[in-house]
Amino acid sequence: MNVSEMPGVYLGVVKNNKLDAEGRIEITLEGVSGNVDSYFARVSTLMAGNERGTLFLPEVDDQVLVAFVNGSVNGDPVIIGSIWSAQDKPPDYNDNGENDLKLIKTRSGNQISFVDTDGEETIEIQTPHGRKITIKSDPGEITITADTITLEGNTHITGTLDIGTVSKTHIEGNTITGQENDRSDI
Repeated sequence: MNVSEMPGVYLGVVKNNKLDAEGRIEITLEGVSGNVDSYFARVSTLMAGNERGTLFLPEVDDQVLVAFVNGSVNGDPVIIGSIWSAQDKPPDYNDNGENDLKLIKTRSGNQISFVDTDGEETIEIQTPHGRKITIKSDPGEITITADTITLEGNTHITGTLDIGTVSKTHIEGNTITGQENDRSDI
């Protein structure tokens, strides 16, 4: 194949994922005769514009799929996706074949998952150390799992509020107010 003609899609490997001034990263191409040492390729993404968009860059040594604009080496190489391999395994295997789990998982283990199982619809944000926020569609429940939960700013709660604790509870404030029918031993 003439190296100036680059129709189709090629396997590439990320050499350096630091974006240059044009938003490109450095890659090498596998199995292309007459291949130059490396190319600077743009990264296709869900949305891109002037200082806005989604930013999901492949990691160094990740395998990527590369296409050339207009099928020519003179066209810009564009990374159109990343692929798993025998060495780089997917974060989940869809073992039941139902495709009910969608997720984003980073190299350190931060994860956002969406469960679409009928009656168990859930969104979860989780850190590698197990801190998480879980939103369940039914029964309309939000659970926050952490050692400390901090709410800053004005906090308003509408509806019934039941506060229970199995350990010592400390309430502190400049002013604590209540209704005249309320009882407190403060």
